[in-house]
This record gives sequence, structure tokens and C-alpha cells, in this order.
Amino acid sequence: MAAAGGAVYGLLTERGASMRLGANSSERIMSYKLAEPAVVCGVNKTTLLRAIKSGKVSATRDAHEQWQIEPAELHRVYPPRTKASTDERSDAHRSEIAVLRERIEDLKTLADEFRVWVRDLSEQRDRAEARAAELDKRLLVYQPPALPPPRRQWWRRLAG
Repeated sequence: MAAAGGAVYGLLTERGASMRLGANSSERIMSYKLAEPAVVCGVNKTTLLRAIKSGKVSATRDAHEQWQIEPAELHRVYPPRTKASTDERSDAHRSEIAVLRERIEDLKTLADEFRVWVRDLSEQRDRAEARAAELDKRLLVYQPPALPPPRRQWWRRLAG
């Protein structure tokens, strides 16, 4: 039995779990540290820490102030990563990547259209500025037409 127990313990520690003693010293409880379940479930450590702090996953701190997460509690929220789930994820990622590539191409096309539009607007602005400069020159050079000589009033003509 000791050999079988050692084999199980070796299997558990290979998967990233650690054993700790429970209330009864003969009872062993398997738990994960914070980095280990990230590998087992395929999530980021930060995601797990947020889940612990928000209360989605319950965890305790050990004597070294490290988080200890029970596997049942962890897998209640984050299912363990298996070959099938990895394949499904990779298929989902491939289709998502294809969609994102199409979106990138659409955005490149849109960016090219915007560049053409900006170039046209810049040309229109340049023409308007040139026209305004031409009109300013005309206003600066503008000379009012010469006025006819003043007419003599009629009583002066009579008086002579």
C-alpha cells in the first residue's frame, strides 16, 4: 500500500498539486498553489487571483502566505484542461483568428479609403487657401474708381 500511495503522491505532484496535512495528521488533503492551477486549467495566475479576491473561488493562505486552492473548488469554476478541450479551444482560436484576419483586411481597406479622402480634402483646402490669398491680394491692391469732378451748384453758375 505504501508503494501505491507513493505512486499516487508522485502522480499528484506531477500534475502540479501539493499535499498538505489535514486536521487529522494521517489525513492528507491535495491542494494547488496559485501558479499550479493556472497550468492545470489553462488560465492566467492573475485571473485566478481576481477570482479568489472576488469570491468566485475560495482559497486559503498557508504558513508561508501562499494561496492554497482546493481542486474541487477550482474545478467548480474552471474546468480542467484536457486534450479534447485543448483541441476545441485551438479550433475556436483558429476560427477566431480567421475572423480577426478578415476584420484586419476590412480595416486596412477602410484606412486606405480614409487616406484618399484626407488627400482630397487637403487638396481642396490648398485650393481654397490659394483662392483666399488671391482675393486678399486684390483687396490690398484695390483702388476705388476715380470720382467725377464735383459739379458746381446751380446758384454759383447763375452768379457766375
